[in-house]
Amino acid sequence: MIVGSVIEAFADIFFKLWNDKGGNYLVIAGIVLYLIGTGCWVTSLKYETFTKSGVVFLLLNIILLSLTGLFFFKDELSTINKIGILVGIASIIMIEM
Repeated sequence: MIVGSVIEAFADIFFKLWNDKGGNYLVIAGIVLYLIGTGCWVTSLKYETFTKSGVVFLLLNIILLSLTGLFFFKDELSTINKIGILVGIASIIMIEM
């Protein structure tokens, strides 16, 4: 699930770069990475329940995108956004216990 979330985060980065700079190759790279990331999630269904793997996968992706937005795209997060990310991290820990 972690690998799939990281791959999908890169797909989202390519889509953001395409939105900012253009270039069809960025869209194609994003689509290919989404397919690979989704394949990783589908594979995780062999080892985890649908609900658990889906929630963890999405939370990991949200956390990775938030960190990428902060450090790479210089986005800003409000206090409530930061609290939400911390709750997401706590959620992953509780789900995996």
